Amino acid sequence: MRRLISQAFLTLALLGAFALPAVAQDTTGSIQGLVTDQTGAVLPGVTVTVKHVQTGRTNEFVSNEVGRYLAPALQPGTYEITFTLSGFQPRVAKGIELHVSDRLDVNAKLGVGVTEAVEVSAASQFVQSSPAVQTLMGPTQVQELPLNNRSFLQLATLVPGVSSDLADEVNFGLTNVVSISINGGRRNAVNFLVDGVSNVDVGSNVTLLSTPTLESIQEFKIITSSYAAEFPRSGGGVVSIITRGGTNKFSGTAYEFFRTDKLNANSWSRKRSSNPDLNSKPPDLDYNNFGYTVGGPLLPSRQRAFFFWSQEWRRIERAPTSSTATVVDPAWLNDPTNVNYVAPADRDPNAVKLLSLWPAPNEGINRFVNSNPTVSNTRQEVIRVDFDVARDWKLVSRYTHDLSQTVEPGGLFFGIAVPNVAATRTDVPGNVFSTELRTTLGPSLNEFRYQLSGNHITTEDPEANVNTRSALGIQIPELFPENNANRIPGIFGAGISSAGAIQGYDIQYWNHTLSDNLTHQRGNHVYKAGLMVAFEQKNENANNETQGRYTFATGGGRTAFQNFLTGNRDGLCGNACSYSESEIDITNNLRFNRYEMFVQDTWRVRPNVTLDYGVRYALYPQIIDKNNVLTNFVPALYDASRAPTRANAAGSLIIAGTGDPLNGIIVAGQNSPFGRGVYETDKNNIQPRAGISWDPTGSGTTMFRGGYGLYFDQPLVGIFEQNAFVNPPFANTVTLQNTSLSNPAAGVAPGTAGLRSLIASSVPFESPRTQQWNIGMQRQLYSRGFIDVSYVGSRGDNLIQPVDINYPQPADVVAANGSFNLARPFLGYGAITMRQTTARSRYWGFLSQFRHDQGRAGTLTLNYTLSRNRATATNDRDAIDIPQNPLDLEAEYADARTDRRHIFSATYIYEVPFFQSSDNALLKAALGGWQVSGITNLHSGPPVPRILVNTNGFRRGNRANLVGDPGAGNQSGNFWFDPTAFVPPADGTFGNSPRAPFRLPGRNQTDLALSKNFYPWQQTRLQFRADLINAFNHTQFTAVDAGCTAATTLTLNRCDIGGTDTFGQVTAARAPREVQLSLKLYW
Repeated sequence: MRRLISQAFLTLALLGAFALPAVAQDTTGSIQGLVTDQTGAVLPGVTVTVKHVQTGRTNEFVSNEVGRYLAPALQPGTYEITFTLSGFQPRVAKGIELHVSDRLDVNAKLGVGVTEAVEVSAASQFVQSSPAVQTLMGPTQVQELPLNNRSFLQLATLVPGVSSDLADEVNFGLTNVVSISINGGRRNAVNFLVDGVSNVDVGSNVTLLSTPTLESIQEFKIITSSYAAEFPRSGGGVVSIITRGGTNKFSGTAYEFFRTDKLNANSWSRKRSSNPDLNSKPPDLDYNNFGYTVGGPLLPSRQRAFFFWSQEWRRIERAPTSSTATVVDPAWLNDPTNVNYVAPADRDPNAVKLLSLWPAPNEGINRFVNSNPTVSNTRQEVIRVDFDVARDWKLVSRYTHDLSQTVEPGGLFFGIAVPNVAATRTDVPGNVFSTELRTTLGPSLNEFRYQLSGNHITTEDPEANVNTRSALGIQIPELFPENNANRIPGIFGAGISSAGAIQGYDIQYWNHTLSDNLTHQRGNHVYKAGLMVAFEQKNENANNETQGRYTFATGGGRTAFQNFLTGNRDGLCGNACSYSESEIDITNNLRFNRYEMFVQDTWRVRPNVTLDYGVRYALYPQIIDKNNVLTNFVPALYDASRAPTRANAAGSLIIAGTGDPLNGIIVAGQNSPFGRGVYETDKNNIQPRAGISWDPTGSGTTMFRGGYGLYFDQPLVGIFEQNAFVNPPFANTVTLQNTSLSNPAAGVAPGTAGLRSLIASSVPFESPRTQQWNIGMQRQLYSRGFIDVSYVGSRGDNLIQPVDINYPQPADVVAANGSFNLARPFLGYGAITMRQTTARSRYWGFLSQFRHDQGRAGTLTLNYTLSRNRATATNDRDAIDIPQNPLDLEAEYADARTDRRHIFSATYIYEVPFFQSSDNALLKAALGGWQVSGITNLHSGPPVPRILVNTNGFRRGNRANLVGDPGAGNQSGNFWFDPTAFVPPADGTFGNSPRAPFRLPGRNQTDLALSKNFYPWQQTRLQFRADLINAFNHTQFTAVDAGCTAATTLTLNRCDIGGTDTFGQVTAARAPREVQLSLKLYW
């Protein structure tokens, strides 16, 4: 292995020794071609002048000894190319539209006679000699399609091979979770680039550091399969966004987008409510999105230097679709005959004070409908400067500042329904800066890039919150001194909705990346090489509950509410009442680097055959913490003889101070065999990639292609920091049983403690690996029409999945008379959630696209994907992916949650041409300039992940037995499947129902936009537009109750228990129709 790595470095060094510098194609495109005379003989020495029409910039290149020329690292835009050679008439190619990562072939045949100008057809420019499968969204689609919340992420769902789990309205900041799967890849394996700069927060790999506004985007491209070795980091596809730059003319926009609930339809869930305030009208909405852009030349000469500036705001207040809290029925406090009544003399004084947190009911006898809005405000600035320092030196710099300011009524990541207790105001400023210097030396070029990016997440209390001990005047002693925000303890259970608040978050992420890319054209070869070094850090606190948490349940002859109101002062509740408190709020200060390099060659084997091959190497050194607080559980180091002594027969309590508190646990910098890390660095990340493209006719109208690539992912760092958040010795959370509200330390015999649950990462921890392959064909049908069909496959191995390795086998629990803690493999511990690299996935897909492109005069794109995606786990750390039986991981192999068997989408833009040039001013104003655009999505539904059951204290698995035909989709009323088809498994067994037993309903949605364009002056357009999201108000169900978990299922031994249980019924739907009005000025 060491020899292979050494050889890779040696290859890079040798290539760097003879190769002249050039740029990788992640922010630019290239134009290449062959120049011949009328007989077909190649012409060396031809001067090729490439002109960028928008700025007037020109670059000169010369065809080499075999007649080939290469114009690399060109800014996307419109180009003209002039070919000149003494003794021949010049030839001019016009209308060349170059996009990011394009590799356009523009050949020229020179002859004698008059100068010839040739218009390059739109469709021919989509036929390219590249093995990668890619789709472009140009300026017309970006600006004219009705994209919900005006998020570019909606464009990603309109690409063949993309499966979407995005929310109806993709938001910004922390809520912009990018849940898309590209050709079976995981959502956290998608590589988001903005002007070639990584735009992903690696804490989760599914949130963006900044969300570019539509007005700042020039174009958007997704490369879905078999991309070249020059692309870093991951194998889940590349989403490349290019921001707008200035031109040699001043131009700009100003706009306002507006929504109100007065124009919207009501939601499915609200219409089901008995409350007339809910069922009669949609939730309140106040939505404003406004901004402006300006760009142009920086210098009076209107040459060499150009700028672009964009600023945008959002002000959104949206009432929750449904947020209902269970509150105190007044009869519980005032009616002595009520089952929950407690005499005033028996009420705990602190409980009485805490009661003020729950408002009086406003629906029914003990329900409160929360109307506090979710607030989402944003502000973004983008500045970009393109500067020709000298003829051969070009500098491109961009800075983006995002500020997301949100209010979460239930608290960030907390979800409390009781109002004005847990609410948080969250600020997320994001910063992305990049600068790149391109240097041309004769026919060669070098690009050096520096990136600085990061964000800072902080939370604070809105003014209306009441959640501190001093505000309520409660006097409850704590086990440990730390409670930095002076929070009240959380109250859970108690027969009412939970109440409490978080301590608060303070999370920072920074990324410094340096890269340099090299190229050299020699004959029919284009050699490339590149190096990249990233220095990253993530500082994050766990938000441990140092304020404590109470749980009150039914016990001791009292209801849960009575146990809360009495404060369990007499200790009758027993183990149904408990208290837990963390000693400190753990903070990680993670430091991690990334080193990547590549070499590749594009070889024009014949004029109509291109071979691409290369290799990339990635090294992801182990993550360390500045203060060495990382921990891990290694099963091989666990010693059963060092387990703590049991304090009770069931094994649920241990005698404190016995056994080894770090049994099987390694601590970075102390006893870890990996030094300051908690796993060994995987050094085997060699990634070969190859592809071929063949033009059978040589005319450029048909291209067959095929490609293969191996890719390694950079794991999300959150799985390592969460170990430290939970595990000893740094995370110390004490749980006490049968506690008293006003004296939580009372009620449990001294010297006993509950079992610790752990989070761990596997040893060895291998880099997740993805292989991709494709074979396909592109064909120009006519001057503006094009089709692309492909067969695409991918294979994921060593993928991350969560497994509870300390889950007891049901047969062992039965044998232990229900004492499940005695049946766990690692005695002395509770659940141990291991994030291990043992998952796998398999995907195949038939991808097709038809495209007619004539700008706003008529654009139509039709996409269809037939595919299947199977996996043993869909995402890296979702609890829903934890296997039923940790000893049988293959039983989890089934359709992934991201699988959609059929995906069809259509986009269309058409400006009615009539009366636009009418001499009748009235007709022109009334009937001219009308435009319609839209998006239609028809998808198969996602699989239901699994049918859960009550485990009866681990005596049985958590999956149901399948005993009949669920008949999914064929039931009446709100039922989606037949609940009688499932029953709980017998004690001592696992359930036999598979993962993904059937599918949820599919998607059928059309979004439309109707626009009226006015042209008051030349090159000025004023557009009034109405967007109808879910225009036909089609109800599309998104969730079903798949939990056979009610307590009565144990006694009845069946799942169809009826009553208020909703097992088998649909429970949620997509958003109803919303109308958006806008006014936009282009100048």
